Amino acid sequence: MNEMIIGNTWFEHHPRRLWTWISNDDETKNQIDYILIDKRFRNGMINIKTLPGADCNSDHNLLMSKIKIKLKSTSKAVKNLKLNLKLLKTNIAIKEQYTVEVKNRFTGLEEIQEVEQRWEKLKDALTPSATETVPTINTREKRKWVTEEILELMEKRRLTKPNKMRHKEINKEIKRNCDQAKEKWLNEQCEEIEKELYKESKAMYRKIQEITGRKASSKPGCIKPKDGSIIMEKDKKLERQIIERTLEVNRVRHEEIITILQELNIVGKNLRIIKNMDWEQKAASKVEEETSNFQNMKRGVRQGCVLSPDLFSLYSEMIMRQIEEMEGLKIGGHNINNIRYADDTVLTADLEEKLQELLNKVVEERKNKGLELNSKKTESMIITRKTSIPKCETKIDKNTIKQANSFKYWTG
Repeated sequence: MNEMIIGNTWFEHHPRRLWTWISNDDETKNQIDYILIDKRFRNGMINIKTLPGADCNSDHNLLMSKIKIKLKSTSKAVKNLKLNLKLLKTNIAIKEQYTVEVKNRFTGLEEIQEVEQRWEKLKDALTPSATETVPTINTREKRKWVTEEILELMEKRRLTKPNKMRHKEINKEIKRNCDQAKEKWLNEQCEEIEKELYKESKAMYRKIQEITGRKASSKPGCIKPKDGSIIMEKDKKLERQIIERTLEVNRVRHEEIITILQELNIVGKNLRIIKNMDWEQKAASKVEEETSNFQNMKRGVRQGCVLSPDLFSLYSEMIMRQIEEMEGLKIGGHNINNIRYADDTVLTADLEEKLQELLNKVVEERKNKGLELNSKKTESMIITRKTSIPKCETKIDKNTIKQANSFKYWTG
C-alpha cells in the first residue's frame, strides 16, 4: 500500500534483535514496532534492529535503522561557538583575565590612522580575547537542579535493565530524588530573588526569567473593561484600546482649555498655534501586527510637548481658584486652604467639617472639568499634640479615604 515496504522484515537477526515489546509476564515477546520506507529507497537500508540494552524507561525496545543516502553536496556551515558572556558580569576572575587580554592586544592601536584598519585591529582584539578567556555554553547542558547522585542512579538504572524489578525500584528512586532536588533548588532561587527585591529590581526580574525560561510577551492578551466582560476578538480589542487611549493620559478637555486661555487674554495667533499644535492629534492602536483606524484625540495634552505641563497647570489652577474664599488654616493672619506642587495638592483645614467642604468643592469642580479624584490615591492626616490621634472620616463620593500617620511632601 502506498508503495511502502516494512524494513524490519528484510534482515536476518537473532530473535532478541527482532522483538520490540515484552509483556508483563516477561515471556511473551512480539514484534509490533516497524519502520516503513518508500520502495524506491529500499536499497538505501543497510540494517534495522532493536537495542535491548538501551535505557529508555519503556516496555518497548528501541528500534534503530541504519540508512545510506546520497545527498547533494552543499557548503558546510561553520558552527559558531556560543560564549557564556554572562560570566563577564558575574565572574570577577574571568572579567579580569579578559580585560588583561584585550589591553595586551590594544598595543599599537593609537598609531593606526585609517578607520578600516583600526576597526579590524579592534575586532581582532575583542573576539580572540573572548574566545580564549570566556567558556562556551554547553547546548546539551543538564538541568540545573540535577545532582551527581541522580546521574549515578540513572547510570545504575541503565545497567540493571535486565532485572525488571530492580529497574523499577531505581526508577522510582530517581523520580523521588528529582522532585526533592528540584524543590530544594527552586527554594534557593526564591530566596535569592527575595534578597534582590530590595536591592536591584532588574536583577530580580532577570533571575525570574532565568528560572522560568520565559520572556515578557509583547503580544496582548484579553482586555477586561470596567463592566467585567472579557474581550478576546482582535477587532473589538483594537476598538477598545483606542477608546482607552483617548482617556488614560489625562481627561483635560480641549474646549475647556481654549476657554481658560481666552479668559487669560490669550487670543489670536498665539491661541491658533496652541490649538493647531496640541488639538489636531490622531492616534491608532496596534494589536498583533494589525493597526486600527486613526481617530481624533478629543482629550489630553500632547505628551512630550514643553507646553503641556503649563497647560495642565492652568487647568488645575482654574479648579483651585474656586476654593480661594473657603476657610482653611489661619497662619499669620492669612487663610491657607491648599498647598500645591506640580500635580500634587494638599488641602488644609482646622476642622474635619471644613476639610470635607473643601474636598467636596474640589471633587465637584474637577468633575465639571472632566477630571476625577481617585479615592485610593488620596489620604488624610491629623496633626495634633494629643497622645491619641482622633479618626478622620473624610469621604470622596461616599468612599472613606485612608488616614495616614505620617506624610512626606516633596517640593522643588
